Amino acid sequence: MLRNIAKIVILISTLSVLSCSSRVKSVALSNICHEPEHGTVSVEGYFRLPQVSDWVGDTDGSAEYRLLLVEKANGSGSFITATVAGTTSHEPNRIDALPASYTYDDVRFTTNAGRAVRAGEKLLITGRVLKETKPCILQIETIETP
Repeated sequence: MLRNIAKIVILISTLSVLSCSSRVKSVALSNICHEPEHGTVSVEGYFRLPQVSDWVGDTDGSAEYRLLLVEKANGSGSFITATVAGTTSHEPNRIDALPASYTYDDVRFTTNAGRAVRAGEKLLITGRVLKETKPCILQIETIETP
């Protein structure tokens, strides 16, 4: 009888820990870097191209882009550097691969629901906080419209 109770307590404790670690916390853009390393956060904002270094690299045939996620549509307010995987086939939660020579109008994303959106649209972003660099980076997992 005591063994069964101990097993139930361990199971409930394990499930509690697992459910807490996978929760998404809604935060303000200005507070993302205060969140724990690898914590999952959700934030609203607008994408902007940075001044330099928009393409991070190519891993297993897929590009990863570095963009700015900003608080306001005009590019002002708080911001964070965000990385997002690129695609040539309009896959969900990715940026369409950019040509060698592009303009801001070429920047398009595919949402989690499969909708094509432009960089100037307000988006709800879910991602993981990475602190290997200063300042921290948001690694995008999900792109949605609010």
